[in-house]
Amino acid sequence: MMRTFLFLFILLTFSSFSQTKKQKVQLIDAETNTPIADALIQFTNGNKPIISDESGNITFLMASYDFIFISHVQYGTNTFSFESKAPAQIKLNKKPVNLGSFDFNLIDEKMDSLDFQSIWNEISEFENPAIYKDDITQFYYDINNGLKRKNYLGKLNDDFSYLISFTVSQDGNIENLLINGKNNPKNDDERYLIELLSSLSYWSPATQNDKKYSRNFSFKIENKIRKQEEDIIKPYPQGGINDFYKYVSENIVYPPAARRMGITGKVYVNFQIDTNGRSVNHKVVRGIGAGCDEEAIRVLRKSPYWIPGIKEGKPVKVDITIPLVFSLN
Repeated sequence: MMRTFLFLFILLTFSSFSQTKKQKVQLIDAETNTPIADALIQFTNGNKPIISDESGNITFLMASYDFIFISHVQYGTNTFSFESKAPAQIKLNKKPVNLGSFDFNLIDEKMDSLDFQSIWNEISEFENPAIYKDDITQFYYDINNGLKRKNYLGKLNDDFSYLISFTVSQDGNIENLLINGKNNPKNDDERYLIELLSSLSYWSPATQNDKKYSRNFSFKIENKIRKQEEDIIKPYPQGGINDFYKYVSENIVYPPAARRMGITGKVYVNFQIDTNGRSVNHKVVRGIGAGCDEEAIRVLRKSPYWIPGIKEGKPVKVDITIPLVFSLN
């Protein structure tokens, strides 16, 4: 019996080693076909992490089926799985950081319309990301102040959307600045945006393996008009707005997952007050996740009746968007 177990152990061990093969892979930029150096490669099979060399090459042992994780400050983190043999090359696309959106219909002096935590989570995916001044929130404040000086915030009657992309170079300068995919401004507003953004040059470059790298970013400045006839008397909660928020505070239940993860913030919900004063057709337009979005809708669906909107003396269905605050304090 002992000999049988020993034989099986030797057979399984030999089989395991025989399935492990040495692999050599080159990491390539999908757009330029140039090697990707300094990428961090991590394994699920117990291999120690390795770094791609100047030629983008990595060499490792792989079993018949394995996962590897490739991380680089320019390309994000990518997961690959292989069966029996890895490819000779792996091509990666540069991953820009999405800095969110300035929505002028939601933004206020504290810029609560921006989810700073999720933006920071994306930027800080790596230990040494490109960062503006000492805090990324300062980037938004500087843009906001610049727009106020130019009276952009007075343009609430204009419908516009600017998709802005740029690169923070290895020297910390802003380069490749595009508005809606183009580098030639069409009007004075776009020229001012380019001038404003070009002046915000207080960036520290991203680093990977103690080397400086450029990093791509994008964000939106937009104003979406929610058209509403001026002669409509807006709906109002029965008992007043204070009673409405009292109902919300007494009935809202903090989702356990959100409490456990320390998630806080505002959930913006759009809904309609129908001609009978009921709250209907709820949808989250900006949420924070972890069950908070669903809880906000649940509470609003069960809210007391409203006084419906009135047009020309008759009740009408009216759209409303309100924030519900989730706070652990």
